[in-house]
Amino acid sequence: MIRKLYIQIGWGKFLLLLVFSAAFGLSERTSGTSELSAHVLAALNDQHYFIFAVLPILLFICGSVMEDAEIAIFRYGTYSRYFVSKWRCLGMLCSGLWLVQMATLFLTGLGLQVTANGWDDLSGGSLSKEIASLLAEHFSDPWVALLCTAVFLLIGYWLISLLALWLGHFLPQSYAIKVLLALYVLSVF
Repeated sequence: MIRKLYIQIGWGKFLLLLVFSAAFGLSERTSGTSELSAHVLAALNDQHYFIFAVLPILLFICGSVMEDAEIAIFRYGTYSRYFVSKWRCLGMLCSGLWLVQMATLFLTGLGLQVTANGWDDLSGGSLSKEIASLLAEHFSDPWVALLCTAVFLLIGYWLISLLALWLGHFLPQSYAIKVLLALYVLSVF
């Protein structure tokens, strides 16, 4: 089923996210930070990057696999087994998307200092002092904050794919896409 979903999605959306991740990662690189953790945290905490680059691609991926062929449903015996299998496969593809994104952000930070001296020097560059101080209140180390942010992002990808599949189950595809677009517009404001 992963191969079937990947064929429906196409490799162009993954390539587009790779290009956007590289562009945003390189723009964060020019901000003057010298720490790798600050570089990746700044990119992961950039709301414009997610709202205008990542989220539309993720919604396109989830929207392109909404429709179900009845013959495929019969192979699984029950619809619940089919739905869980489809969500698991779409989640695996979203995990691949996440992995490509993380690898690209780390590659754009290649050459930056890996060891950090805590939260002391991380407020420079594009990681604002407000975000750095908020993260420092809750996390002991920038790498722990980075790990938690990345895992939270992965969970969000899985939940967005679940929402898209759920809407595709209860609504016709055209209505489900309109609801997803309305939710996207709400995320912009």
